[in-house]
Parts: sequence; structure tokens; C-alpha cells
Amino acid sequence: MKQLVLPAEARSGNQVELRGKDYHYLVRVRRVEIGEQLQALEGTQRWRLEVTAITADRIALQVVGSAPPENARGSRIVLFPFLLKARKLDDVVRQACEAGISAIVPIEGDHCIAKSDEENGAKKALRWASIAKEAAQQSGNSRVCDVHTPIPSRSLTARWNGAGPLLFFHQEPLDKGSLHRYLFPRPETVGLIIGPEGGLSESEVATFQSQGALPVWLGPFVLRAETASVYAIAAVNTILQETQEWTIPT
Repeated sequence: MKQLVLPAEARSGNQVELRGKDYHYLVRVRRVEIGEQLQALEGTQRWRLEVTAITADRIALQVVGSAPPENARGSRIVLFPFLLKARKLDDVVRQACEAGISAIVPIEGDHCIAKSDEENGAKKALRWASIAKEAAQQSGNSRVCDVHTPIPSRSLTARWNGAGPLLFFHQEPLDKGSLHRYLFPRPETVGLIIGPEGGLSESEVATFQSQGALPVWLGPFVLRAETASVYAIAAVNTILQETQEWTIPT
């Protein structure tokens, strides 16, 4: 179900007042009317709001109750996509957040055409945060995905710090391990590494493997880097949702 993501400090008691982009989203995009009720997300809390007034630049709403909590989504998935040229990573952020990813940490690697510096990285992070908010409103996810500033590929495994299985998706079969084996039984947290247009360098692959990351083969398809992210997320999500249906040979 679509929802509104409340900006910080928008709610005062049971009253909510919105202007600017949030006003535009509700009045111009969703075309809400006075008396209409909608669902809103504030942090991890869901509310039912009712529209009480609409002016030329302001919309007022009232909290009329709490919305039912969403069913547990299971494992927490963190995406580590390598930087892509132009604004291709914007689409990855949008689609990944709609698919329920918990966090996205962009990576700057050896073969990345796109590069990041502190100033540009901060600007991109702000744009990605806005995209993540829009995706949460569209998809009805139980929280807004956290999108971080880019980090170097060599610091990725240290950043992960053994939080769960860390999978890197490769164009060649480097190991006989399978997604089903890596994800069964269902881990609490999973990390997914997706390389750039030029693929992962041999040095990066060696580093990942030496530090415990697990290679996954996406099959004999030549996928664009942005397609590979969506493909991998869908595969992992499906397996995690159906772990009770699978058995792993001993």
C-alpha cells in the first residue's frame, strides 16, 4: 500500500502540517481530498491520517489512529553496488529500495568509470536519500532504506565486519556454492556485492575471497551492472521467503 513518509518534526501531537514537496506529493500527485484517510510512516511507526484542510500551499492532517504493523520481512539485506556512470545508480537505488533492501552502501572500485569525492559523494547521498524516501512511499515498506556515501572497495569487508554471509556476484562460476546453500538456514543479515560496468578486478575478487566473501554465479547471461543488482536482489529475496520449502542435500 502506498504511504506518506513523514518528514522530521512534521507531527505535533495529533496534528500534521505539510508544505513544499510533501504538499505537492499529496495534493498534485495523489490528489487527496478533505476527509480522505491515508497511511503514514514515521521512523518505524505507522499512523492513519485524515486530511482536514487544503490551501494553495499547505495541507493539514490529523492522526486518527495507528496503522497495523507490517508482517515481518525476515532477513535484513544490505546492497553494495559499485558506482556506475551517469545516473544509472539512481535507478538501482530506487528499485532496490522498492524491493525492501535495508541499506545501500555504494562502492568505488578499480574498474569504476564513475568516481567519487567527498563533496560529490555527499551530494549524491542526499539525492539517493530522496529517492529512497520516494521508493518507501511507493512500495509501502516498513522503513526507509538507509543510503550511505561511497566507500573504497578495499574497505568493504572491514565495513561489513562479519555481519552475515557476504555474497559477491560474478560473471564466471568461481565456486560450487549456491545461493540456496549460502542462505539456508535463513541468516539475519545478508550482504550483496554487485560490480561496475567493467566488472570486478582480479585483485578485488582475491581480496573478497581471502576475507570470507562468497562468490555467486549469475548464470550464462551478460547483464548490465544495473540489471545485475535487481536480478540478484530478486533471487535472494525469493529464496529467503521460501526457505521453509527448500531442503539442502547433505
